[in-house]
Amino acid sequence: MDGKYLTDVPDHLVSGGVNFTPGFASFSILAKYTGEMWINDKNGFDNKYLFRYEYPSVFTMDAKASKTFYNKFGLTLSIQNIFDEKYYDSKSAVCPGRLITGEISYKF
Repeated sequence: MDGKYLTDVPDHLVSGGVNFTPGFASFSILAKYTGEMWINDKNGFDNKYLFRYEYPSVFTMDAKASKTFYNKFGLTLSIQNIFDEKYYDSKSAVCPGRLITGEISYKF
């Protein structure tokens, strides 16, 4: 098909992050913007699932904080999709939303 755009390829994709280590812990924030993507190869309307031409654009933000104790023990807290954005991926599946994980580690 000539003159059509690829599916599952966003028109814009931008990400950036900041790491901050004040001495007592480590913090990081990552922001990601994914532009609209065509739903099908014909660049046509999807009248089965989303009822649109393109997947909508999405902005997400992630954060992570970690702390090491006595150079052996570590604690980490990660939050993905802080604002709990609901969006569809390129397989028409809804994202899981906000995900919070914790980690406890020990270095031998």
